[in-house]
Order: sequence, then structure tokens, then C-alpha cells
Amino acid sequence: MQNDKMASDGRRPGNGGGGFPPIRRFAVGAFDENAYLVDCGDGIAALVDPGADAALLAEAVRSSGLRLAAVLLTHGHIDHVSAVPALLSAFPGVPVRLAQADSAWCWTMRNYFPPYEPVLAPPATLLPVADGDVFAVGLVRFRVLATPGHSPGSVCYAASFARDDGGREVLFSGDTLFAASVGRTDFEGGDPAAMTRSLRRLADLAPDTPVLPGHGPATTIARETAGNPWVVQALAAAAANDGTSAAETP
Repeated sequence: MQNDKMASDGRRPGNGGGGFPPIRRFAVGAFDENAYLVDCGDGIAALVDPGADAALLAEAVRSSGLRLAAVLLTHGHIDHVSAVPALLSAFPGVPVRLAQADSAWCWTMRNYFPPYEPVLAPPATLLPVADGDVFAVGLVRFRVLATPGHSPGSVCYAASFARDDGGREVLFSGDTLFAASVGRTDFEGGDPAAMTRSLRRLADLAPDTPVLPGHGPATTIARETAGNPWVVQALAAAAANDGTSAAETP
């Protein structure tokens, strides 16, 4: 994975020489939100969470030689969506995917958070996503995991590449899971109990799953289940509840 502001590595290794296509990371906007440009094979690309710096992202798409075929939003907060209108002006007709629970407020003044300007009209190409949805962009299969807590409609996208015969996934975790941290739950629509359930769900993914979060560096599921205090606490609470339930069973 490459970050154009803070140059770092490459591509995810595949099985038997396959592998996931390149993913470029851009830390954009006032909050250094991570936008990801995914090479989906077949000459097309997807953008995940284009939160700001639309001109930079548009130029990255053009210079890649790829055709932008999808914009995927993990949730509706303005620092993850503010570049959408300008990108759709540059690339008309591109589908934009967002869960309905966040679409209800994302495109209103409820999403005003300076220094970002609000986006007051939903994209004409807006498509809802829901838990369990699976769709393809080029040769990449995206699986939708509902992970409410940071916002009511937060989702993660688990992406796998058709040419990676191991079937392994890369997780775009938005603001649900970070390296050594998690998303805040004190914003409007935040839900600490839902966040705990979402963290438990993500902990069930394969330990070697790379996690590409909405802010900060990449990590893995194994690293977070071992050392992220919020994830460790969520798993401990689940284990305690399971023990209580077992003890109460006649």
C-alpha cells in the first residue's frame, strides 16, 4: 500500500504468485482521513472514503490509467465524504455506495463539521449497502459487514481478489477499527454497546487479515485482538457473558 503523502510500501502478497492488486492510500483533509484508491483489475478502480482533496484524488485516478467504477463509503461523516461531489463532476455516473442508516443524515446540515463544508444533496448515483451484500468491482469482490457504533450505518468492506486463490481478504474498516484504537461513539448516533458487538464481529475474521482504517496506519486483525484494549475488552466481556450463560443453563 502506498501513501502519497507519507511514502510506504506496496501490495499485499498473494498465494502462489497471485496477490491483491495495488492499493494507494492518501491522508486527506483536516483530519488526515485515509482515502484508498484500489486497482480492481480489468482496468478499473474503486475509491474508498474520498474525504477531501478531490483534485488530488482525481489526478491519482487519471494518472493510474484506470477507469473509476465505484465510490465506497464506510460511513457518512463529512471527513469521509466531502470530496464526493467534485469527484462525480470529474467522473460522471460513478455509483456511490453508503448504508441507508447514514444516508438519512449524511447529506444534510446535521453533517456540518467545520472546517468541512456540508454536502447538501445526495449523489444521483447513490446506492444503498446492507449487511451481507456482496458485489464486484472489476476482479475484486467486496463483502459488506455492518459495524454500527461509530455511526448507525457504519460498515466495513472485506475485499478479495479473484486471482488470489487463497481467497484472502483485506478489510477497509472505516472508523470502526484503528491500529490500537477504535472510533468514537460520542457523536450523534454513536452507540458504545453496538461498537462492542462490532468489534467482536471483526475479531472473528482471519487473524492475518490486513486492516486498512479510516485514520492512521494499517494493522491486522491478529495485532488488534492481541493488543488493542478496546477489542480485548470486548472479547473479555463476550467470554464472561458466555460463561454466565453456560453456568445458568440447567
